Amino acid sequence: MKTLIAFFFLALNVAVASEGSSFLVEGELQKVELNGKVVAQKLIALGHEFYLSSPEKGEDRECLGGVYEIAANDVEGQSFKLLHIHRCEGGANNMGLNKNIFCPAVYQPVCGIPTEGGAPRTYGNTCEMSRDGAKKLFDGACEKALNSLQIGAAINRFLTK
Repeated sequence: MKTLIAFFFLALNVAVASEGSSFLVEGELQKVELNGKVVAQKLIALGHEFYLSSPEKGEDRECLGGVYEIAANDVEGQSFKLLHIHRCEGGANNMGLNKNIFCPAVYQPVCGIPTEGGAPRTYGNTCEMSRDGAKKLFDGACEKALNSLQIGAAINRFLTK
């Protein structure tokens, strides 16, 4: 039922799309290549395929899942353009470090640990953490939690003496 309702709203957005109007779509983003050059992208959402015209530099990647802002290129809503990738998960070029992902300048700290090892560190938001190939430990700054743990350990040592 949820899928049916989501599909209805997606179809409604596409049906009323006018040139330049944009909307968010969740799905899988794939490259469409011709002679080794990316000529378009295909967005698969709720069982439908949207072909997106000429990707911008840095936006020509693949995502196994994500949220994308697209806009109709024409009044009929037959042609679309990718405006922004809000979230990109997985994909051949999204493993480990990927500096081509542009993250929003929104500070919502998250504590993560790099997959290649090292100490936990605070990232500005989950997008930055994913872009750097780190795994999420918890929401919030690592330093704040580490200080709390250190304080808790100090209190525990004090009480057990």
